[in-house]
Amino acid sequence: MKGLTLSGDVYFDLFDADGNSTGMVGPLNCLKLAINTPTEADDRPSRMKSTFGQALDSTSVPGQTNVSAQFDSIPTEMLAMMVLGKLVGVSLDAGSVSGAAVKIPTSGRWVPLVHCNISAVSATQSDGTTPIPLVELDINAEDGLVRAAPGGALDTDTPTDILISYSYAALTKTHIQGAVQPKIRGRVMLKGMDRISGNPVNADIPEVSWTPDEAIDFMASGYQAPSFSGNAILRDGETAPFYTDLHNR
Repeated sequence: MKGLTLSGDVYFDLFDADGNSTGMVGPLNCLKLAINTPTEADDRPSRMKSTFGQALDSTSVPGQTNVSAQFDSIPTEMLAMMVLGKLVGVSLDAGSVSGAAVKIPTSGRWVPLVHCNISAVSATQSDGTTPIPLVELDINAEDGLVRAAPGGALDTDTPTDILISYSYAALTKTHIQGAVQPKIRGRVMLKGMDRISGNPVNADIPEVSWTPDEAIDFMASGYQAPSFSGNAILRDGETAPFYTDLHNR
């Protein structure tokens, strides 16, 4: 009689809105992958004098299969899962903006521009002809932020309307729209190994529907380790909500 201790690579397929595969992501460093199918007893109790309260028959009714997992690998898809989000690819060619209206706030506050990674900045008064020396502006070119230079002519108690022109660099990014999905649907696959025997141990959950267990802390001092819990779904065409394969060499 031997024990069981596993190591393994976990892969996750984040389904699209129609439940279609988008491809497996991984291998992920998975700290926990637990599957449990609770049951509920269905008894036929005796009402007879001599056996009152005893079970004359008993059967068990299986409940939904619960799945919980925890990861500390955070690819883009995992980050979207953490915020119940949707991934949207964004590709922006380099270009320029001419004469964009900007209201410079008071008290040293910043105003965000539409673009980041800007260069060749120039500005005029709202009349479009009176130039504003750049020393009067404090520009964060990388993040696309601008404010009145502290102590400068625009640093007053009244917001100032200006027109600003600039060039911006090309940009490719993945945009996550947070909190737009009530559930995360996908497939979980384990390619594991019994560390005692060295034999492969694989598991496959063709469809899981789950949600994150806790908030994402963008300013956490340590590694993020998001956890998820939910139910395995009996997917169309499958004979069980999950499968486990034990290979004997």
